[in-house]
Amino acid sequence: HKLEEMMIKRFNNNEKDQLRLRHSLYVVKMALELNKHHNLGLDEEVVKVTALLHDYAKVFDVDTQFKLLAKYFTSEQINYYLEYPSLVHAFLGAYLVKEELNIQNEEIFEAIYYHTTGKKNMSLLTKLIYASDGLEESRTYPGVEYLRKKVFEDFDKGIYLLIKATIDHLNEVNKSIEKNTYDAYLYYEEEINE
Repeated sequence: HKLEEMMIKRFNNNEKDQLRLRHSLYVVKMALELNKHHNLGLDEEVVKVTALLHDYAKVFDVDTQFKLLAKYFTSEQINYYLEYPSLVHAFLGAYLVKEELNIQNEEIFEAIYYHTTGKKNMSLLTKLIYASDGLEESRTYPGVEYLRKKVFEDFDKGIYLLIKATIDHLNEVNKSIEKNTYDAYLYYEEEINE
């Protein structure tokens, strides 16, 4: 697979890169499993490509990510995201995948763009990448096994619980919650409790 070869080349500068590549391959594996398990009916090739490329911009350090982002975002938007440096690779990656790899699929763009924040009313593909990124097998944070079990039992409820766990964690460590994540939380809380 050409894309896999390209990603292996892209992510072989150091040990951190190799861990990122391994993570991306685990996201592919989990996304394919969830797609099949829940009969989501998403095109397997689209799932693979999106999962493989979701961290495409992570080869750059955060300063470089912000510099590159200036091509696509206003200075006002960039100032807002200075508070959330760990999210920037997602927004940048969506644009780079579109431009550098000429992948013009809007669903893939959205899934990469929102894979760290989530958003209200996510497409199936966006939900799938969001969940797979947070729950792939090498993730080891407290509660991950429970969340993994839940997302296989009930896809939407599992995603809601993952968003809630993210918000709970951010509150615990006293970090502010990005607007899209909060919107996603309110949206799916309502969906689950209907």
